[in-house]
Amino acid sequence: MGNISGPIAIGPLFMALKDGDSVVRDAAAKALSSIGNAGLAREEVIALLSQAATKGENARVQVSAAWALGKIAGKDIFDPLFKALMNPDRNLCVPAAWALGETRRKE
Repeated sequence: MGNISGPIAIGPLFMALKDGDSVVRDAAAKALSSIGNAGLAREEVIALLSQAATKGENARVQVSAAWALGKIAGKDIFDPLFKALMNPDRNLCVPAAWALGETRRKE
């Protein structure tokens, strides 16, 4: 579904990001980064990815969400990435630090 671009993919990907299966949420986070980068529903994409990066119970999904936020980049992703950076799980801190670096590089 990440290969389908535009508004038609946003709804299903939003639902997939809330799926009970962490593999589905992980794939949705990665796909949403492409859509968010295209500027389509940017605020909604950032809100869902921010929640997944900072409040998710699955480390793999948190890492993918932080990575996806870095691909989208912009000042509006600083807060969730700083929260992810403070996570005690170092596996999440690395992509959060990378994402913050990407945001700075794209300014």
